[in-house]
Amino acid sequence: CKLYNNTAKSNTIIESEEMTVVTLFPTSNATDVTGLTNPNNAHDDNGVYATCAPAKNARVSSDYAGFGFDAQIPSGSVINSVKLIYEFKVSVTNSIANANIAYVTGGSHGSLNQDATEPTVDTIVTVDVTGARSWIRDDLLDATFKVHLEGHRGNSNTAVTFSFDFVKVEVNYTYTPPTGFSRGFVMG
Repeated sequence: CKLYNNTAKSNTIIESEEMTVVTLFPTSNATDVTGLTNPNNAHDDNGVYATCAPAKNARVSSDYAGFGFDAQIPSGSVINSVKLIYEFKVSVTNSIANANIAYVTGGSHGSLNQDATEPTVDTIVTVDVTGARSWIRDDLLDATFKVHLEGHRGNSNTAVTFSFDFVKVEVNYTYTPPTGFSRGFVMG
């Protein structure tokens, strides 16, 4: 918090830096190669699933978008962290089943982050992608940002079904008001 004094009028203006964490679900999705079944079900944490049953050595995926960070993160904010979060489970534990997630910004995919734990109960996975790039607000805007979510079955003859309950993104940012901007009060 910065305190300024204007001695000519004895005004005090309080400027503050605000660190905020915002976590948002997607509002849209699109098929990427092959799509998840009922992909809209991953828009919310409600126990209703988007699913897929990839063939041997195959992937099934969807890209999620429309997170709404445009309206939540003010221009000029500094992005402190970005985390991709999803909940999933698989039907069997012997199928070489990997859940994969990656960010997409400006049409470029980040690295796939793989979870090979094969949980048979709902499991939340948080992937911190902060260090993957120098994040700026523009990277997270709806016209630019997506999350790629996929189920991948490895070299196994055992069929597996992936069930994804939700995908969401958590962004921690700091907003510093412009000089002379008051979010506090003026005394005079």
